[in-house]
Amino acid sequence: MSDPLLRVDMHSHILPAFDDGAKTLEESVDLLRAMQGLGYKKLIVTPHIMCDAYGITPRRIEEALENLREIASKEKIDIVLEAAAEYYLDDDFLKWLREDKILSFGANYILIETSYLAQPINFLETISEIIACGYKPVLAHPERYQYLEKNVDCYQELKNANILFQVNLGSLGGYYGKEAKEKALMLYKEGMIDFLGSDLHRSTQVKSLQTLWYSRLLSKVVQKNRILNNTV
Repeated sequence: MSDPLLRVDMHSHILPAFDDGAKTLEESVDLLRAMQGLGYKKLIVTPHIMCDAYGITPRRIEEALENLREIASKEKIDIVLEAAAEYYLDDDFLKWLREDKILSFGANYILIETSYLAQPINFLETISEIIACGYKPVLAHPERYQYLEKNVDCYQELKNANILFQVNLGSLGGYYGKEAKEKALMLYKEGMIDFLGSDLHRSTQVKSLQTLWYSRLLSKVVQKNRILNNTV
């Protein structure tokens, strides 16, 4: 069997009863098994950290990760588990950043997200601050933001600000609807994708991932773009 195209996933919500992802430990274990079945060797879990939601802190993430590692070992699931976070760009994020309490992954990458409806005020200024602090901003699922038009120039402006793009695998297969799929395909054809993430929350997403995994499209995306997953 040939090596999988993607050996590392850097965006998922599989810590049990943590955010809007896996609800139970049993579901977390099922998701781990599914990802191992696809050939993943490492999962970097990324719970949401946002103001006034979930009450998640880096310490809580590390504690939950260690527990999940122990369960995975008992279940004989041979997969490396690490943790970062998906940071919502709000005042709390800037506080974490300025206090140097950020959970990054790989070569100081930070996974960030925004409102789906409107670009944050001072968005590019926040990006500049992230970079000035020595981190590399990775925008989660840029294809899903309604404020970003299906226009190459719109996305190129963000690229020019040194923002990396993480497209959801499910978007390429239409899991998030027609508009997200069209934008994801545009980004792939323009060679703008840097990371491919499962953004795995629940078992209902697994079939969509499996369908894409064995399609020619995934191979084309990886060949056309500089996909960094396997480097982290």
